[in-house]
Amino acid sequence: MSERTIEFGVDISTTPLERLARAKERARETLEIAQRWNRGDHVSPAWTQLDPQTFVLYLDIDEPAPVRQLSLTMSEALHHARGALSSFAWELSSLSGAGLSRRNKVSFPAALSVDSWDKVAPALSAIPPELVARIRQVQPFQYVEQPAADALAVLARLNNLDKHADLVSAAPIHTGSDYQVALRRAGAGDFGIEFEQHELDLESGGTYVTARTAIPMAIQDPLSGAEVRWDWGVTGHAPDGAYTPLGQVEAAIHSLEDVMQHVCTGTTRGLESYPL
Repeated sequence: MSERTIEFGVDISTTPLERLARAKERARETLEIAQRWNRGDHVSPAWTQLDPQTFVLYLDIDEPAPVRQLSLTMSEALHHARGALSSFAWELSSLSGAGLSRRNKVSFPAALSVDSWDKVAPALSAIPPELVARIRQVQPFQYVEQPAADALAVLARLNNLDKHADLVSAAPIHTGSDYQVALRRAGAGDFGIEFEQHELDLESGGTYVTARTAIPMAIQDPLSGAEVRWDWGVTGHAPDGAYTPLGQVEAAIHSLEDVMQHVCTGTTRGLESYPL
């Protein structure tokens, strides 16, 4: 492997790092907006009984969650993250002396398989071969256990949704609940309680958990205690509807600095991935 080292501000401009810094700022801002709303305690849970065997936990939302604001700031973070990689590839292409016709085809790939890499590699012909070899080393397919969970793949998927489909959406993700509802048995036998999760709408409120019992029950204490915990994540209008928690998106954006560092110096990139 070549020992060639590329230095920002000397061999190539600092534009990629500046774009990446902006992406980090926007990702951090998105997390802070979500955390401020979470700390505001805007959700009041309350149990009610629909029939002798069905109990529902309702959530009363006293202030709409800032979903649109979160979506916009995360969209900007993804835009700048992809821009950082694109400008990085463009800067690397300047090192070979290639003409504009070849350089204009350059972009930083996120290949999930060797076949995908073979298809995109020709577009990197304007980049010096030893640097292309390093770009290959940081591709998602190198992490064979779960290529789609690699940081580059996560960012590419979300950025493509944001560009070609619709604004990515910041949405709540259920991370746990504690229910301490005292129930009085109305007949003999096992309670047989089954909980059914429902999608949480933090903008308008709504049903969150339905508890159904095998035998008739009655609520002794309407709400002895209930805590609902959630995280925030990013999704798009994709068929799989996959969520990526905001913290993982931020971590993926930060990892781009490791990707650039490896391509510039050949140093080993961390193998941490960011599961969907």
